Amino acid sequence: SLHAEQFDDARSWCRLGLTHYPDDPRFSQCELTILGWAGRARADVAAAWRLVKDIERRDSLRLLGATWAYRRIMVAATLARAGMSDSSRSLLSFLESEERSDPAKQMSPIGEAYVRLLLSDRDGAVANLAEYLRTAPMARMQLREHPWFRGLNGDPRFEALLQPVR
Repeated sequence: SLHAEQFDDARSWCRLGLTHYPDDPRFSQCELTILGWAGRARADVAAAWRLVKDIERRDSLRLLGATWAYRRIMVAATLARAGMSDSSRSLLSFLESEERSDPAKQMSPIGEAYVRLLLSDRDGAVANLAEYLRTAPMARMQLREHPWFRGLNGDPRFEALLQPVR
């Protein structure tokens, strides 16, 4: 539903998961993901931060530690789409500093590329995607078809990244 940008349908699936598994924090993360993909209002930013706090409070077993940075990337995306670019950039800077001090809080280059593109930083987005493809060269087709990166279609640097490795 997300990749088809059917956000209402995605929300329905999240609610169904929360109904069946109310104590599983991964379904709250589902709601956060939808905000990261589609949220565009200040109220969405507030909701995203509430979800982050709730997810981390409920995750008493620390099952979601590996997605600490991902959750904040979804907030940064929501901030960018809500027109709060400075706050989004500040959150990216914070994540970069956290990543340097704690490797467990590593950002995904693809997530960072997404936020950079939302912030109109095409150079930064392409650089992040190049970094991502160095470690995941088979993901070229995934990037070509990913809704996050439609705005890069036709960019010669993006098109060059997507060419098969010889």
